[in-house]
Amino acid sequence: MRYLFILFLFGCGVQAQKIDKDVEFEELMKQVNATNVKSATVLAKATKKEKQLVTNAVATITQMKSEISELKSEISQFKIDTIYIHDTVLIKEKKNFWGKVKTDTTN
Repeated sequence: MRYLFILFLFGCGVQAQKIDKDVEFEELMKQVNATNVKSATVLAKATKKEKQLVTNAVATITQMKSEISELKSEISQFKIDTIYIHDTVLIKEKKNFWGKVKTDTTN
């Protein structure tokens, strides 16, 4: 019983010391927190830039659509008279592919 009482007193009197791993873990947690803060600021800037790029793209698309419709209306106003040229060659003698005169055997 004495020994248990002495062990109990000795065990209660000892304070726990921090291990080096705990210190390293705390440093890593500090770095993680710093990274989280930086990522939050970068995310805010990125969303702002993304919104700006999207609005610019939408404005460009609407401008191009209006230009296309204007050009289509201008094109439809012009009536272009097309001239079709048919190349006709008068054949006096019947010749085959190699230029030899064909003889007509049906007559």
